Amino acid sequence: MIIKHQQQSMVALKERAQKTRYMLALGFFDCLHIGHRGLIANLCAVSEIYGLKPAVFTFDDSFFKTLGKTDKLVYNLEERQKMLFEEFGIDKVFVGAPSKEFLKMSAEQFLNYLEQLGIGGIIAGEDFRFGLGAEAGMKELSNWAVSKGILCITQPIIAEWNKKISSRDIRKFLENGEVSTANSMLGRRYFFESEVVHGRGVGAKYGLPTANLNISEDKVVPLDGVYDTRVRVGERWFKGVTNVGTCPTFDFHKRTVETHILDFDEDIYGEIIRVEFVERIRCVVKFNSLDELKAQIHSDIAKVRDSND
Repeated sequence: MIIKHQQQSMVALKERAQKTRYMLALGFFDCLHIGHRGLIANLCAVSEIYGLKPAVFTFDDSFFKTLGKTDKLVYNLEERQKMLFEEFGIDKVFVGAPSKEFLKMSAEQFLNYLEQLGIGGIIAGEDFRFGLGAEAGMKELSNWAVSKGILCITQPIIAEWNKKISSRDIRKFLENGEVSTANSMLGRRYFFESEVVHGRGVGAKYGLPTANLNISEDKVVPLDGVYDTRVRVGERWFKGVTNVGTCPTFDFHKRTVETHILDFDEDIYGEIIRVEFVERIRCVVKFNSLDELKAQIHSDIAKVRDSND
């Protein structure tokens, strides 16, 4: 469905499309939430109509740091690129390095930058702003596009609970352990992709081996607790019980992420696995004995095994 685009001849637009390559979605797309997903779905539909290749513009993982912010990434660039390819079939992602020089571009300079990318169309959310000090918005972008014979589509904001879907809210829900709420806004389960690294080996010693994950400090990590998760190893999927945080029963106070994969007994050290979060089962607790801990873990496993998500 084409939404709010300027009135231009279909013939003229298709003629330009033959001379260009891409229909470009503009934004940071730092977590590909349902608002982003609606925009990208529209991008793909319109691209097919006009014979353009769908492409996405985004920034690399240094975006927040360049702005002097301490915000954590919901998904890093590699994860976003993989989702764009796997879920939408987009294999062209223009990545802006958010240098101070780039972020100081005037609106006119940014538009000149876009034109050099070989675009026949642009789509962005109705609140998209660009240029130094966010001086310009969709009105200016649309006027420029008309003057260049470029298709320009404005995507309406998607709201949840009468509020705009925002990456900031999603980060807050994850940090509070409300992963099911975050998932509803993301349009999919929140996940980590990580190499399996060696841990303390305590779980294996007691018949409950875990895959220990190496999570970047730049990523959002859900609130400490025990989670119902789904784990992808290669192309296979398993249920999992994931502990985020410390292990006070063993007086181990370093924060880690480790997953017990149900019905799985293979050596996967060094492999990349995906752990998707379904919901938080409970908080981290210090137990009085190893037997109490093992009993609780088996209870957690039973709860996850019975989960239908």
